[in-house]
Amino acid sequence: CPTARQLLLQKGCRDFLPMPPRHIDTFAQLRPYMRNSDSLSELQLYMEDLYTKLDVPRSQAFFNTLQEACLFIDEANMITREVRPEDRVHFEVEFVWDIYRARMEDVLMV
Repeated sequence: CPTARQLLLQKGCRDFLPMPPRHIDTFAQLRPYMRNSDSLSELQLYMEDLYTKLDVPRSQAFFNTLQEACLFIDEANMITREVRPEDRVHFEVEFVWDIYRARMEDVLMV
């Protein structure tokens, strides 16, 4: 049972993230949803390239997962800067795909 100072997130952090519309026609429509995260902002060029290669359902699912991962990365970076500023540690989200394949099948997020 959480104490008075603990925040219990039963559904994860998804409730705290701005939700993009279900039907997005262009990557430009996603840009406003990338501004609230330093990590996500850093990935805009990569995400734009990837967005053109995925079908709509997969690109939206990937963006939602990336958005949540970046929230955790931003939090980890804030904690690290506060607790160990002298180490200058910085976490980032990376994703990898085979650029030579015409059809996108797998995208690995690290």
